[in-house]
Amino acid sequence: DACSDAGIGLGFYYSQMQDWYEQGGAHLPWMTEKQPRSFDKYFDEKVVPQVTELLTEYGDIKTVWFDTPGGMTKAQSQKLVDLTRSLQPKAMINSRIGNGVGDFKTLGDHSLSQVNHPGLWETIDTTNNSWGYAWYDKNWKPGIEIIHHLTSTVARGGNYMINIGPKGNGEVPEMAAKGLRRAGQWLAQYGETIYGAQGSPWGRAQAWGDITVKGNKLYLHVFDWPEDGIINLSGLGNNIVSTTLLNDEKQTITTAKHQNGWTTVQLPLAKPKGLVPVIALELDGKPSVD
Repeated sequence: DACSDAGIGLGFYYSQMQDWYEQGGAHLPWMTEKQPRSFDKYFDEKVVPQVTELLTEYGDIKTVWFDTPGGMTKAQSQKLVDLTRSLQPKAMINSRIGNGVGDFKTLGDHSLSQVNHPGLWETIDTTNNSWGYAWYDKNWKPGIEIIHHLTSTVARGGNYMINIGPKGNGEVPEMAAKGLRRAGQWLAQYGETIYGAQGSPWGRAQAWGDITVKGNKLYLHVFDWPEDGIINLSGLGNNIVSTTLLNDEKQTITTAKHQNGWTTVQLPLAKPKGLVPVIALELDGKPSVD
């Protein structure tokens, strides 16, 4: 109900192989002498009923995020896909269902890609280094790091999912909340550069930051403001119609297109305020990059 009221799609995480207590799950190796039950029995008598419960007792489900397929057979992975399709036809299933039968690809934990990927995919991250609550893990990501990771993932053509390890009472740790609030404040101002944006036509990160695309606009997210105030773009075939520094629209941005295929963007020498400055370049058409 809370998700529905907030306009947020509800999804569930489910580790279909691992169970820390139940016999037959992967808490004990399946082939050890201490394992009195088979995984097949565990799968049919616990996994299938639990997934059925999750998909029938909580209204519309947008995604079932399976994890740790281990040595499951393709038939077992497909059985969970078919079950999900029958009960929640619109729910998306990630690749960690195993055996290549998911709807979209999930990269490895904390895997920030340096190159674009085809198709639907996501990277998964955490607000510190842990996936659950860990009192000893104080390596909290500040808002600027969250924005960097989010932008880089969208610029690679993917979706960014960030995990929070709540306390036992459900409370979000304050330092996690602090970083998320800072990132949220930035997104409230510059969300146009992220929401609905496409990956960079250059196909990889830039030395100074990263680029997202929406229609005929390039959004240059400058993580490291150049000391000489110059950004070079290679192989841009388009002409630039207009330039805007979103953090300070009164500032002047000039561009020059050179015969050698490079385009120069001249920025103000002083970095503007804000977590991540963004320059919007309006082009004379859909971006064309050699």
